[in-house]
Amino acid sequence: MAGARPTVRIVAWDGSHNAFGRAHTLADIAARFARPSLVAPLFGIGGPGLWPPLAGQVGHPLRLLPGRPLAPFLAGLARDVADSGPVDVVHVSKPRLPSLLLGMMTALAHGARLIVDVDDDELAFVGANEPLTWDEAVAESGVHAGASWPHDRVWTCFAHTLVPLADAVTVANVALRERLGGTLIRHARDETRQPPDLAQRLATRRGLGLRGDDVVLAFVGTPRAHKGLGDVVAALDRAGDPRLVLVVAGDIRDAATATTLRARRGRVQLLPDQPFSRVADLVAMADAVPLLQRPEFRVSVAQIPAKLTDAMAARVPVLATEVPPLRDIHAAGALVPVTGEGALDAALAKLLGDRQAFAGTVQRAGELFAREFSLAANADCLAAVYRGPIHADRRHAMREVLLRIHRHAGVAPPGWLGR
Repeated sequence: MAGARPTVRIVAWDGSHNAFGRAHTLADIAARFARPSLVAPLFGIGGPGLWPPLAGQVGHPLRLLPGRPLAPFLAGLARDVADSGPVDVVHVSKPRLPSLLLGMMTALAHGARLIVDVDDDELAFVGANEPLTWDEAVAESGVHAGASWPHDRVWTCFAHTLVPLADAVTVANVALRERLGGTLIRHARDETRQPPDLAQRLATRRGLGLRGDDVVLAFVGTPRAHKGLGDVVAALDRAGDPRLVLVVAGDIRDAATATTLRARRGRVQLLPDQPFSRVADLVAMADAVPLLQRPEFRVSVAQIPAKLTDAMAARVPVLATEVPPLRDIHAAGALVPVTGEGALDAALAKLLGDRQAFAGTVQRAGELFAREFSLAANADCLAAVYRGPIHADRRHAMREVLLRIHRHAGVAPPGWLGR
């Protein structure tokens, strides 16, 4: 790859929901030094088409594959890999079986370097505590109704064991790096995009029907129980100040969160999923962004939401609990800590008294964004990962795994994989 822009294929395990966002970010970073393309099956988990915030806005070549049960999915992958052309690097976003299958087959068919990116605790999302060995997964698949699908809980637990077969691992936060090793690649954003100016911010607020003296908290993303929106609503109720308003921009698919937000007494404005191009404007019009990851949820001890970077880039203060993925950012003084009883109430009282109360925190966040969260900073790190070696000793194990899965599914493996 020396002297040339490498061809990189970035694989999402499903293009229909927010898992696609991380894959798209990796493509944005890679575009600074490589020729990236995206590929994703559509299992319809988030809807019938591409994840709505990025629908029609993907700035890279994209192939969408039909999401099907394991046997036809495998057969389709063999044809897709054969027809998709040569590639230097395949970067799998999230260790789920659909993306790993496509990544491993591409690596073997084209001699590509295989990278696995981890930005969440996938076992937590499927309610599992431990990964499954191959024998355990096969045994459970025989009694688990959904196991005919490659994204089922059984295969997600097995997929976790395949991460060591990659040539390298990238991770999205320091907590995952401590757990898995690998290279830290942030949820990066374009440093060349200027934050909206005051006139744009005011126009966005007027478009939402907000008043000039409103103190606005903006949550732009996927509302879920572990993200602490219930805590924000309760704090608004306690404050009892009519100027405080929470704007939530994102479809609510979690029933408990929907109930909490719709049964509020304070001012809460709910918006559907927004186009990705509008996220920066929605974040920038806010007086603060609440990032209240609840530590009792396993997901929170592995996840760092991308809206943190959006807020840092827009120079908006972030009110954040002190969970492990944010440890280094808190240590840099770039977040407003709101862990502990009364901390959120105190932060809101400061904002109500002075919207510039956290100007020092915002300045440190902006400096940290430029240093570690920009596309440019992460491109240097990712380029080094892509230039690394292919570990030939892992290819044999990778081939054996793929042959085993083909045999289990009753699908003849492609000729280049062997028998």
